[in-house]
This record gives sequence, C-alpha cells and structure tokens, in this order.
Amino acid sequence: MLNYRANFHPGSRDSFDLQFGFNRDVQGVGFVDKNPSAVNPLNLNPSSTNGNTPHDLVANSGYAQFDWIRVLENEDELRLRYYHLQRNQHETFNVYLSGNFIPDPLRQTARAGRDEIEVQHTLSPMADNRLVYGAAWRQDRINAQLQAPFPVAVIARDFNLRSDEWRVFAHDEWRPLDALLVNAGAMYERDRMDNANFSPRAALNLHVARHHTLRAGVSLAYRTPAVVEEFTPSPLEAPGDLWVPARFATAPDLKPERMFSRELGYLGEFPEWNGVIDLRLFSDQLRNGIYASKLSQKFINGAAIQVRGFELTFKIKPDRDGELVLNAAHILARSNSAQLFATGESAFRPVEPAKFNDLTTGSIPRNSGSVLYSRRMRDGWSVSGAFYYQDGLQPFDRPQVDFQHAQHRTDVRAAKTFHDSGDLHGEVALVVQNLFDSGLTEYVANNVFERRVFATLAVRW
Repeated sequence: MLNYRANFHPGSRDSFDLQFGFNRDVQGVGFVDKNPSAVNPLNLNPSSTNGNTPHDLVANSGYAQFDWIRVLENEDELRLRYYHLQRNQHETFNVYLSGNFIPDPLRQTARAGRDEIEVQHTLSPMADNRLVYGAAWRQDRINAQLQAPFPVAVIARDFNLRSDEWRVFAHDEWRPLDALLVNAGAMYERDRMDNANFSPRAALNLHVARHHTLRAGVSLAYRTPAVVEEFTPSPLEAPGDLWVPARFATAPDLKPERMFSRELGYLGEFPEWNGVIDLRLFSDQLRNGIYASKLSQKFINGAAIQVRGFELTFKIKPDRDGELVLNAAHILARSNSAQLFATGESAFRPVEPAKFNDLTTGSIPRNSGSVLYSRRMRDGWSVSGAFYYQDGLQPFDRPQVDFQHAQHRTDVRAAKTFHDSGDLHGEVALVVQNLFDSGLTEYVANNVFERRVFATLAVRW
C-alpha cells in the first residue's frame, strides 16, 4: 500500500492539492464445508455442489484526486475537484458440481473505474449567513468476464457498462441569534437508472449555556441500486466471490432505497477537567429496501427496517500528554422480515425463532463499546492502547453454526517521529492487533481474526 499527498501554494489566493495511492490485497475466500466428501465432518452429502471452494481473491486498486481552491473577496471560496478510482479483481478456482470435481478451473475478472468532477462555491451573502452550492458529474465503468468450462457454464459471460449521473446541491448556515445556529440544505440528483431524487436535510444547534449545546436534525437520503442488483446472474451462474453481472438487466424496475433519519444530541465541554461528552440519540427508517428474492430469483424492493439507539463518547485529558476516549453504543433494530418469511421468502428464515423471530434484530449487536488511551512521550515517542467489545450477533445470511458470540479485542501501538535538518519528517510505528489472540470470528465461523503485527511508515516533505 502506498499513499502520497502534496500541497502547493503558488500565491496567497490559490491552493493546489494532489493525492494518489495504490493498494494490492490478496484475500482468502470460499467455503471448505460445502465440499462433498465422506471424510469431511462438515458435509456428508456426496452429491452436493460447491461453486466457491477456498481460493484467493486478488484486488489491485488505485486512486488520484486533484483539488484547486481559489480564495475570493470577503473570504469567499471557489473549489474544483477531480477524482479518479480504478479497481481490478480476479480469482481462479475449481468447483464441485453435483458431487463431481471439475478439474478445469474457472476464472473471473472484474475491472471498475470511476471519474468525478465537482465544482463548489462558498460565499457569505450576509454577516450571519454562509452559503455553499455546487454541481457534480460522475461516470462509472464496469467490465467483467466469466470463463468457465462446460458443464459449469455453457458459454463464457462478458459484461460491459458505462453510466453517467449528476447532482446539484446547496447548503445554508444561518445564525439568527448568538445562541442559535440553523443549517438547511438539499440535493437533487439524476442517477444512472434515470431516477430523480430530492434529498433535503435540516439541523438546529442551540447553545443553552456556555459549553453546553443541544442539537436536532432530520434528513432524507436515497441509495441507487447497485449494478449487481440490477443485472443479477442466476444462482447457477454466480460462482466464486466475484459476481459477473448478467448481460441484460434482470431487475430494471428496481427503485432506490429511501432512508429517513432523525437525531437529537448533546455536546458538553467541561474545562475544569478537560473533558467532553457527546451524546447522540438516533432513529433511521429504511423503506424500499432491496433484497435477493428466492421466489422471483432476482433482487426486488420490499424490505422495511428501523434502527434506533444511542451513541456516547466521553473524552478526557488527565494531563497535557495523555488522552482517554470512551465510546458506547446501544442499538435496537426491527424489520418486516417475519412477514416476508411468511410469504415464502426463505432468505428471511429466523435462525433461532424462539430467541429472535425478526432476523434483522439478531443480526445487529445490541451493545458495543471501546476504550482508547494514548500518550505522547519524550523524544518523539508515543504509545496507545485500545480495547473493543461487541455483543453477539447472527450474521444475516449465514446458518446458526456461524453465530458470533460476544467478542473483545485489544490493540497496541508504539510510534516514533523523526525529522532532519531540512523539511523531511515523518513517523514509523509498530502495531499489534488482537494482542491476546482472543479468537475473533468475522461473518463465517472459520474466518478467524488472528493476532496481526505490522509496521507503518509515513514520510512528509
């Protein structure tokens, strides 16, 4: 992994910022418990099919971003941003078909690219008002291939898609009173499926006393269906982890998901002990949720989910060089999954009906929290440690054997800054994740998060 960032100021009014980076990732994927084998205690079915045997999924990705900022009169600002993203993935693996091992491997590749241009103007039409407005255009490109031997696939599949979408937006910040700040904005977008979405939002911040602020907010947002949801391959034509989309849209009538969010919050600053308390109460309601329908063999709208709860952050600096951060969250979720299961949608079958009749309720950890302590030391040294906790959960689309019990993890980090006599400076760090090797699992029971040790280097000039 490599990331680079440079900033250039040719004059007092212009600023140029360049960022780019590259990353290569090799991820172990697939399932061994579906292989047909009489000696495999996880699967005694000799005629089963496993279209996703253990193998490596290789991903090479890179990005580049260029920003230009021009400072205008009265501290107004004009910003232009260009962003490019490229991601290439491939996988090669064998499969079992009706109990038979297919010796010739399958190969799947996917290449995705994105280009986006955004222009934004910030101005202050009045002393107590600040306005931001702008527009953006984005183009996405996807090219994917499936090469598979007969009888796994009758013919190879090749998919190409180029799509464009655009948006305009505006946001206003108004302070009618010294103790009251009003934020309001909206975005209008036309997505690649030619859906027109209008997304408003508003928020109030009231300073009820010095160092104490109450806030309230409401917003409406939309999510455009993903390409793989619109161009869904049939289950028999979707081996491996890379879904190569179907040649033609199988769900052209999909609608964007709709998210309505509300929140109340409190921010308290306590200078006497260098502490900050940030409390947030929230409620998110999803409508037109998209899910994979077993009845229609494609993605459709129809899921409805409500998630509500609170998040609490407590920060304190016991002295100049140390900081302690505590985070806690409590989340409750409910959905119409029981009703969808009653109509015959087997994907919403509750794993433990006596405990959770609503599959969504059991798939979200009810309680979670973390503790982070960091400290700066002499000669550029710093150390930090973090502890994370999460309640048990049942992954949404996995069997009971993949139930994740309550988990905890401890990470530590030691770093040393350096600089020469010129402008070169940076940091080298040693990181240990899951210090006590507590046997964490992620999504699948045999996907164990073991202790990880790695070093990082950051250089600036």
